[in-house]
Amino acid sequence: MELNHLDSYILIYRLFSKQLIKWIPKIIHQTAYSNKDEWHPIWKHCQQSTLKHFKDFKYRFWDDDSLDNFVKEKYPQIYEEYKNFSTHIFQLDCVRYLLLHHFGGIYIDMDIYCYNNFYDELKGDVNLVESINDELVQNSLMASIPNHSFWMDCYELTLHRTKTIKLKPNLNTFFKKEADENDNLIRLISGPLMLSDCVKQNKHSVYILPYQYFNHEPLSYKKEFKTKHMQSGMWGKEIKQNFYKVMSQDNSNVPLEEYHKYSYKMKTSIDLKQLWFL
Repeated sequence: MELNHLDSYILIYRLFSKQLIKWIPKIIHQTAYSNKDEWHPIWKHCQQSTLKHFKDFKYRFWDDDSLDNFVKEKYPQIYEEYKNFSTHIFQLDCVRYLLLHHFGGIYIDMDIYCYNNFYDELKGDVNLVESINDELVQNSLMASIPNHSFWMDCYELTLHRTKTIKLKPNLNTFFKKEADENDNLIRLISGPLMLSDCVKQNKHSVYILPYQYFNHEPLSYKKEFKTKHMQSGMWGKEIKQNFYKVMSQDNSNVPLEEYHKYSYKMKTSIDLKQLWFL
């Protein structure tokens, strides 16, 4: 069957339009405190690496106030339950899913260091970075087309688990090297374990970015790396408050940034005064 010129144009338009709909918008989303003086020192290096390699992308920086306004304006039907989450960490996890649902684009944690622009590596409508141990995927780096239902499934599962799984009274102890019980519960309720469970439900096709190129080991480096997760461990108001509490208990008179570097070295063995690993 031969196509006339009009039929050919219609077919090309439909194919092109379909492809356009599936494109991931060139938007970078990052979230952090508005006061940069409180930032973990590694965040500034990581943010600059993102800006360097994604120069032609729209960059959206979100602090607590702008995130709150975003949920209130774009998701008024869930705003109250979002505000009533028992811990700030649940809000921070959920709002990144909502950002990708509404805008699409790429979400990157503040402690992800970018070695290259990896946009061409995003081969699915939803893209998640591979994890290790008991997690299938991480929520530290995610990319998506707008309005994908996967993200609302993540929100609904988080909401369900906040109602059925309770945290212990004392949320996190900053310097523990072993996994704190609440850390594991948070991962299960709103973080990587919850995200992994959504992927395993097989309701959606998710492309998993391979661990060997999107790495989670801060001290490692290979030229093939696209990104590396520096694991600052600073997520949520509770962690920040705990950090200040430990700092005061140490009776430390050193500046905040220097104390960050000290605690980071104690936790990861990385000396931020020597940045050869970046």
